[in-house]
Amino acid sequence: MDAAVATTGASDVEVSGTRRADALAAGLVREAKRWQKSDLLHNSYTGCRIDAFEGDEISGTVDVSVKWSVISLGLLDDPKSRLTWRHMNDSVYVAPAPGPARMQLIAACPVPGAIAAQPTGLPLQFEVRGASLGVELRWKLLRTFAQSVTEAMACTTPPVIPSALPSAS
Repeated sequence: MDAAVATTGASDVEVSGTRRADALAAGLVREAKRWQKSDLLHNSYTGCRIDAFEGDEISGTVDVSVKWSVISLGLLDDPKSRLTWRHMNDSVYVAPAPGPARMQLIAACPVPGAIAAQPTGLPLQFEVRGASLGVELRWKLLRTFAQSVTEAMACTTPPVIPSALPSAS
């Protein structure tokens, strides 16, 4: 996060978000255990938010968040999805630039006690947003956050998040 703070170029920075990864993970696990295929609304959890100020004005913002996705892994295998999502391995997809200064990662995280369809029907969706961040820094933040959350959740089969962003196809 220090690198993200440095990219804002501001003299005053305010950082907020979930202080404990285990509390964030516990909320996600509770949701997964209650999930049914018909559920489409999921809570979004802010892992970190950085607001940079120049005087009284916000000069830049970086947001790092996670939620259970409404996009199933089966939908990501559709050829139309390949325009946005890159297949990294059997449990991880990444959307390097679905919008300006934004990057997303979807990962299967089987939760003990959830219904059998949960790992593919309800994957985790991580997002990093920040106009001041370059692609490499966005990927580093996204990857580190996703690994931290999935480790804290104790997924029965943890997603394998590669160290490098896949090249454009």
